[in-house]
Amino acid sequence: MISLPSYWHTNPDSDRQQRIPLALVNFQGWQQYRYDRLLALWSNGITEFEPIKCVGYRLGDNVWYGLSDGNHRCSFMSDQNVDVISADIGGYYDIDVSQFVIHAARYELHQIKSEHLLLIAELEPDLIAELKTLGVREIHSLNGGGED
Repeated sequence: MISLPSYWHTNPDSDRQQRIPLALVNFQGWQQYRYDRLLALWSNGITEFEPIKCVGYRLGDNVWYGLSDGNHRCSFMSDQNVDVISADIGGYYDIDVSQFVIHAARYELHQIKSEHLLLIAELEPDLIAELKTLGVREIHSLNGGGED
């Protein structure tokens, strides 16, 4: 998901290094050799790895994180039942729910900008339900009609 530049807030250097709940990070590991390398380090007593690199998305009081580096570290730590992970957070996008709609027929999130809808992301059904709970409207037509 992206937001307009006016919503971006860069983290001051003093706030960049944090420990964040792993449950709030969107990740997916896919290369077994990277996972195996982390397992070998873990087996040798190394339980802290380089901080992941991410940006935060704030929607009201809710925050979640998108990764630019660290998928395998997150996947591995999750498998080890670790609850928090070291992160370098580059900044945050503050998201105004009034600027977004869910196109229900396509399961896509769109941003409203100057009477046009911009495709932001394809969505999984559970994320759609969560976004609706947070106040994002659902529409059934991109032609301006059919709102729920």
